[in-house]
Amino acid sequence: MGCGASTAAPGGATADAAPEKYAAAAPKPAKAASAKPLTSKPAGGWDMKEVFKQFDTDGDGVLDMGEFQRAFRAIGLKKRDGSKFQVDQAMFNSFDKNGDGKIDIKEFDTGLHKATRKKIEGLLDAGWKFDADLWAKSVERHAHWDMAKVFKQFDTNGDGELDMDEFKRAFRALGLKKRDGDKYAVDAEMFKSFDTSGDGKVQLEEFEKNMKPRTREKIEGLLDAGWKFDAKLWEESEKRHKEWDMQKVFKQFDTDGDGVLDFREFQRAFRALGLKKRDGSKYDVDIEMFKSFDTNGDGHVSMEEFDKNIKPRTREKITSLLDAGWKFDPALWMASLERHKDDPPFDAAIAYGPMPKPEGYVSPPAVDMKELFAQFDTDGDGTMDIGEFQRAFRAIGLKKRDGSKYEVDQEMFNSFDSNGDGKISLQEFEDNVKPRTRAKLEEMVNAGWKFDAELWAASQARHAKWDMSKVFKQFDTNGDGELDMDEFKRAFRALGLKNRDGEKYAVDQEMFNSFDSNGDGKIQLEEFEKNIKPRTREKIETLLDAGWKFDHTLWEESEARHATWDMSKVFKQFDTDGDGALDFREFQRAFRALGLKKRDGEKHDVDIEMFKSFDTSGDGHIQMEEFEKNMKPRTREKIVELLDAGWKFDPELWKASAERHAGDAAYDPELVGK
Repeated sequence: MGCGASTAAPGGATADAAPEKYAAAAPKPAKAASAKPLTSKPAGGWDMKEVFKQFDTDGDGVLDMGEFQRAFRAIGLKKRDGSKFQVDQAMFNSFDKNGDGKIDIKEFDTGLHKATRKKIEGLLDAGWKFDADLWAKSVERHAHWDMAKVFKQFDTNGDGELDMDEFKRAFRALGLKKRDGDKYAVDAEMFKSFDTSGDGKVQLEEFEKNMKPRTREKIEGLLDAGWKFDAKLWEESEKRHKEWDMQKVFKQFDTDGDGVLDFREFQRAFRALGLKKRDGSKYDVDIEMFKSFDTNGDGHVSMEEFDKNIKPRTREKITSLLDAGWKFDPALWMASLERHKDDPPFDAAIAYGPMPKPEGYVSPPAVDMKELFAQFDTDGDGTMDIGEFQRAFRAIGLKKRDGSKYEVDQEMFNSFDSNGDGKISLQEFEDNVKPRTRAKLEEMVNAGWKFDAELWAASQARHAKWDMSKVFKQFDTNGDGELDMDEFKRAFRALGLKNRDGEKYAVDQEMFNSFDSNGDGKIQLEEFEKNIKPRTREKIETLLDAGWKFDHTLWEESEARHATWDMSKVFKQFDTDGDGALDFREFQRAFRALGLKKRDGEKHDVDIEMFKSFDTSGDGHIQMEEFEKNMKPRTREKIVELLDAGWKFDPELWKASAERHAGDAAYDPELVGK
């Protein structure tokens, strides 16, 4: 059991004697079911409204998320693989049209998809009956436990949220188990499934809203069995996790202060800690484990990577050793460094053993990094900004292992700029160059690389010529100092950037996010200048060199056009039943009705992959929000062109299409493409 867990209720408490502090407010007394029991199939077929009424035992005319989930479980719906049919938030939302967090009888009847309706009718045909006693027990049991109270006990500082570390420890304290009996460990993916706002914290509302039915059941099972929050154990856990800072542990092994550990240093650090496997043997780091920490793939683990990527179990083991009194021994560590000082530089490609040096090998002469730096410091101010630094590395011609250019990004620049003034001084360059980067630079110089003053001067002049802030401001026609996703996409299209294959350079969400570093859905001028990649900057500068000019008339026309066409209105025309969603076949027919064409002139037909790119909730339907959010720029352009050319929705043709396909089998995403 994790801290705070207990399997037996104190004083012999049972599931029937629930701890008072977790109890929810007393539920409304159940009324007699307002619907008559469905004993036989009515002449007109099964009425889903009557099915609904049987579960609405308090007669308030609505079911909340918990009641709705349990109603579907009570009916006993199964998936194709025989497992239980679980209602998730996306499915609940597809019924809850007014978004009030409740499903009324009308929403239930209109929101029920054909396939689900058929399954329920099949169970009713087979004799399923509503069991009022079992339902009453279920209502009572679930009314019993208030998850908000469970959450608040772990929120000891009362800020209304739990961070990743607190959330992990809360789940360990509850003592949840997996099916195989192992501890239930929270990973980053599970944390994100709760943290829907993406702010790195789980608020009470997120905890209640995003908890999966199975997880809720497990917690309720523990509460039924008498689990109680142990404030003392939790305080000790809080204190322990505040006391042990993994970054401080890391720094003890980083004796040269370069902020990184290579593979062999990392291995020896773990050996020095004395970690053990379950069988008692030494815990040794292999290349796969090292890679799981080295997420940027530079062959070194930085302090941030160490702290971010350490697994909960590994953290627990290290914490246990620290609790037991482990201390870093500088003398032993220095002796280890001394023993390994003649090892060749680490290379991940040969990480399992040192590369033997050929007979007669002579080390090349050392390169003075200060002299190398000074060659690029042509204005003699003793510093380089990020642009100069990026171009200096390109001028040297460093290559990655795959042969591509070695590009300096903001993170690498910051690793040199130790005082954070936005400039790299001569001393910072010398102090912060990594062993591997130093080795590459020395290799280039020793192979005959020479500084070309004329080329460098030409590069300086070219980059001094073009001011990216002025480029940005031309597209910021309303002068608010920012561009949203749509404006940003159109700005890049207006510039006429091309991919390597000659196709248009299209901005996707990932690229937009790489600029939008504060995550507010807008790109400010500072973000644009700071986050533009060297290659993108080069492409824009090349276009400017070639004479590109901002065309106010074309941009205004683009603004007007995109302000004219509302994709949500296009969507609603095809959503003739008003359920707010289109399934796969409806979506296919909508695209055919629009008359979209491929480049070769053939019809643009929706396949399952394209459908999935819109259906991000995975519920087998595309909601209006998904349609607007996930539409690719090219697809939007094609639709806008058709609308500009006069395309109109034809209700008669669409109705005829719907009637022709009325006899089609109910859509099932599991069968698409089979």
